[in-house]
Amino acid sequence: MFRRILCALFVMVLFTGCSATSAGSAVKDIQSVDDLTALLQSHMSGSDVQTKNVLVTLLRLDPDSIIDAKAVFEKGETGKLAIVILAKDDEAALEAGDRLNYYLSTLQNSAAQYNTDALEMIRNGYIYTRDNVTVLVISDDIDAVKAELAEYFS
Repeated sequence: MFRRILCALFVMVLFTGCSATSAGSAVKDIQSVDDLTALLQSHMSGSDVQTKNVLVTLLRLDPDSIIDAKAVFEKGETGKLAIVILAKDDEAALEAGDRLNYYLSTLQNSAAQYNTDALEMIRNGYIYTRDNVTVLVISDDIDAVKAELAEYFS
């Protein structure tokens, strides 16, 4: 009798564990950077769009590890920008994040010398990596951008 109860408890725990794992592991599958770029572009007034080829060259990324990439720069010298990179896997996304971090540091150093008005905004630049997506955003309302990214990826 004890064995039957123990087996029944074991099966219940096993099934409960499996359903909890599969329900909690939902990942947003991103096929293109266009919708995420459009979301971030809404924080800018008038912008220029750059394609994957330009970003691969600018950031010195491995072109074979990048599926798609797009950048939007606000017109003028405001310093606002958004870069979205869709990598082939998590490791390539982390590498792209490192390149974006270096790019952000370079922007901060340049702004410190030439454009002190935009320096604080650039210092608050935000890099976000999730699964195989990496994003760099420089905006005057970075808290709103963070909230939108959290909602987008939830």
